[in-house]
Amino acid sequence: MIETRAHGYWCQLPYPGHPKGCPNYGKKEGCPPSSEIFSENYQPPYYLISETFDIESHIQKMKKRHPEWSEPQCRNLLYWQKTVNKNLREKAKQYLGSLKEEDMRLIEVPEATGINVFQTCANAWIYLEKNPDKQVTKIMLIAKHKNRDSD
Repeated sequence: MIETRAHGYWCQLPYPGHPKGCPNYGKKEGCPPSSEIFSENYQPPYYLISETFDIESHIQKMKKRHPEWSEPQCRNLLYWQKTVNKNLREKAKQYLGSLKEEDMRLIEVPEATGINVFQTCANAWIYLEKNPDKQVTKIMLIAKHKNRDSD
């Protein structure tokens, strides 16, 4: 796994409409700075679970349904992200349930634990686009939680 320079780094990067980064930073359970740091809390084996969403088709469908909408309105994640996350979570939980390893945990938002998702995915031959036009790929990780008693 490839970690970022600092815990919560990705979460604090500005993006359109959010000049201070993710509004969940410091507020939502599981988000930095209170989230676990991956390298301090997890060990192999690691599994990367992905779900791909056809954003291009979604945008075209929204343009037909709402011809007056702008491109950003048509691609707004409020209209598709919950479903994609739900499908990914179900897939990941099913895979997690099939594992025979003990202390395996689902990490739903890897970047919140300090993982550089883009580089980690590239290491697994999954290439993510920033601001994708055709497909959005969401990921979750499964990893073995370190047993503090055996450290």
